[in-house]
Parts: sequence; C-alpha cells; structure tokens
Amino acid sequence: MTTLRMIGRANVQNCLYVLSQPTKPQVPNQHIINSIIAKIPTVPFFDLWHFRLGHPSIIVLQNICKHFPFIKFDSMKVCDYCHLAKQSKLPFPPGFHKSCAPFDLIHMDIWGPLAISSIQDHKYFLTVVDDFTRHTWLFLMKSKHETRILVKNFITLVQTQFNKRIKILRTDNGLEFSMSSFYQDLGIIHQTSCVETPQQNAVIERKHRHILNVTRSLLFHSKLPKSFWSFAVNHVVFLINRLPSPVLNQLSHFQLLYNTKPNLNDLIVFGSLCFASTLQQHRTKLDPRAKKCLFLGFKPGTKGYIVFDLQNKEISISRNVIFYEHIFPFIPDKVPDFSSLDLSSDNTSHSYIDSLDFLTFHKPAPTPQQQISHEPSPTYQVPSPSHTMPNQSVTTSPQQQPPLPLIRSQRIPFPPTYLKDFHCNFLTSSPQLSKGWVVSYKFVEIAVLSNLQNYLTDADFMGKNQQIAVVVTNLHDALSSILLVFVSPIAEAYIWVLSL
Repeated sequence: MTTLRMIGRANVQNCLYVLSQPTKPQVPNQHIINSIIAKIPTVPFFDLWHFRLGHPSIIVLQNICKHFPFIKFDSMKVCDYCHLAKQSKLPFPPGFHKSCAPFDLIHMDIWGPLAISSIQDHKYFLTVVDDFTRHTWLFLMKSKHETRILVKNFITLVQTQFNKRIKILRTDNGLEFSMSSFYQDLGIIHQTSCVETPQQNAVIERKHRHILNVTRSLLFHSKLPKSFWSFAVNHVVFLINRLPSPVLNQLSHFQLLYNTKPNLNDLIVFGSLCFASTLQQHRTKLDPRAKKCLFLGFKPGTKGYIVFDLQNKEISISRNVIFYEHIFPFIPDKVPDFSSLDLSSDNTSHSYIDSLDFLTFHKPAPTPQQQISHEPSPTYQVPSPSHTMPNQSVTTSPQQQPPLPLIRSQRIPFPPTYLKDFHCNFLTSSPQLSKGWVVSYKFVEIAVLSNLQNYLTDADFMGKNQQIAVVVTNLHDALSSILLVFVSPIAEAYIWVLSL
C-alpha cells in the first residue's frame, strides 16, 4: 500500500468492486505467422509449389493443376535442379538410312581384349561390315597396333577384288582409326560416333552380339576350351555370311555381294572328330596313315580344312580328311540310354550286356566260413617246333600266383537320410540288410539283367573299368534276374541295398 502503485481497475457492480482482468498483448498464432511469411513475395508462386511437391515433372504438374485450381503452372519456367538430378540420355530413333551400293558405307569396330588369349595369342578382332550387303570380314589381332595396317589392307582389297572405292567409313572415337591424312588422300569420309554412344554405330554392335552368341553356342556344344575362341569366331563369320537375313529379304550376305548362292554342301560340324591323312614324307611303311584330329574350320584361300591334332597338339591344314560329325572328342562318354530296354522280358541279350562297358561287377570277399582254397594255376609248355634239336631246352611260362582276396568293410551301409521320403524301386518296401546286392554307382537308371550269374563268371566282362561295385552276399543258384539301381551323378558315394 505504501508504493501507491495501481494494481488494477475495478467496476462497481451491486455495491461491490469487481477487478477487471489485466489485458495481455495479443500474440498471433504460429500458423498465421507461417502463412504471413509465406505470402512474402521472395519466391515465385510456381517455384514454391514445385519445391513443395518435390520437383515433379511437367506432366505431373499439368495434372495437378487440373485438380487443384489454386496451383498455377508456367511451362516457361526452368528448374535447374531437375536437370541436374534427373536428366538421362535421349532415346534413339530407328535408323532408316540405307546405302545404295556395296562399299558406299563401311562399319568398323574392335572387340576385346579377352581375358583368355587364343591358341595363337590373339586377344582382339577387327570386324568390318558392309552396310548394303551386311557382309562381314573378321581379322584377328594380338594388339590394337595392328588396326591401321588391317584397315589399309582392307581398302586395298576392295579396290582390287571388287573394283570399288569406299566412300564413307564409320567407326568409334578410337585412336586406332585416326588416319585423317590417309582418308583425305583417298577421298574417304570418316564418320565417328559420340563418346560413350555405341548406339550410333549400332550395325557393328549388333553384329558383335550375333557373332558372340553363335560362338558361345559352338563352344558349349563341342565342349572345347575357351582358348579355341579364335577358330570359333572365324567359323561363325563364315556361317553368318551364308545364312539368309531378314534385313535383306531372306537373302544371304554372300549371295548379295557375289550374285551367286553359297555352297552349303561342304559345311562340317564345328569341333567334331575327324581323321586327317599323314604326309608320306613323315611316315614309313608301318606308321599310321592317319591321325586323330578335331575340325576347326576352313582356311580362306585354300581348299582344305583346319584340323587340330589331338595327340601332338598341332594345327595343320589338310584336304584328305574323313569326318565323324556326331562324335566330339572333348565331350566325355555319355550315359547309355536305358529307355529302350524291355524290363518285362525274361532274357537279355549278351550283346546288350557287352555294350555296357562302363559296368564292372565284383564278387565279395569270402567270409571265414566261406574260404575257398586257391589252387595254383597249371603251367603250359610251349611245344617245340619240328626242326628243334633234341638237346634244345623247352621254355615254360612261370607259375601264376593266385590273386589276393579283396578286403571289404564290415560296416553295414544305409541309404542317405535325405532320401528317406523317396521310393527307389526296391524289390521290397523294406530291404533286408542281411542279404542282397549292394550297388554303388552314379546314374539313375533301372535295368533288369537276366542270367547275371553267367556274366559274373565271365572274365572278359569282369575285367572292365572300376566305375561300379556290386557286392554279392547271398547269391541263389536259381537266380534268374536282378534289379540294378544306379544312383545319380550328384551323389558320389550312395550305396543301395537290394534284397533278393
């Protein structure tokens, strides 16, 4: 009370003094402040909504303006950030340009390097395509330094063999094709594509894809090593030039360039087996007259075949060659087909059994109760000729030692646990482990071999390679047939027990 400071005002109501609330300065709402700040004309109205919506494209903004009229659209505005963040390469329209005559336009390009060098140390090849006929020439190279020499030689080849002059040469920006003075002297226009734009040289790029696709097919089919790729690409180009093309109204490149149909009678399957005659000066009267080879293609300018000697690992050219186009030396022996085997027949021919030369049957080691005494093999004396003197000694063969018994494991084999849910065509649903045949092999096939006991005693049949083991634990005399189950090649050591 002593300060005499006014603390408020009061109004008299019904003989009472009612203090009024003190007035506070009004603070505008935060949303009102934001809207007020947004209405300050520091940013254009179009850019503001463009930024708010996350830099949409012009097409999206046009659709938004139809649904929200308060958003204005200005097609003349340019957003630098959209170009910096979104700009991509422009689409390439289909090319309709076509040259009018052979060698008016030539496409060239280099493919490589390949990580695996060829047998002759090639890592690149130069591809040349005529725009009118689409005929292709391919030149192998060990390095890119050979490009300029090959280009000059090809231009000379065209002038000499076809009496034509190349008008336009189209390549990429490789320095190997940069020969401006040489092109000017010959009046050749050198066209180059833009940097990192192989689409402008699409004819040669598609040709590379075609060549490599067929090359992989030949190598996969013949199972040849990748080092034979140089012979494969040469043979592929030889084939492509002789195949009809939809671009040329189903005419071949060869026919359009040379005005004659190609001869397809001399074609041979790439990578197939062949026998080439040996040279007389390199053999005697008793030497082999042929060598086992591999067909690798045709030699340009020579009426001969390129063959690869499988024994001496040499490449030669020969005319005297006999081909076996269904045999490929680099493909391992195929699994015999059992689909034609009649499982219902009681007898199986001996000739069919002999054809299964990959099978080897072994009898089990005799148990202690079944020890068999081995008698020494008899010795045979070589009869002396009639003119042998009486005092001449007669040679006899040494005594043959009996073979040692095979050591067999006594562990009882069981099939794999992850195959417990599969039925493997057993003779019974629950095979007995006390007796039966134990079969371990790598093919899933089923065959009924009749009179198998006769073949088990055949020394010639028993002397095959060691790829299958059949253990006999109890063989009945009245056995007429036995079921053999061959396990798939993925399983390396599957063992199956079949009861008799």
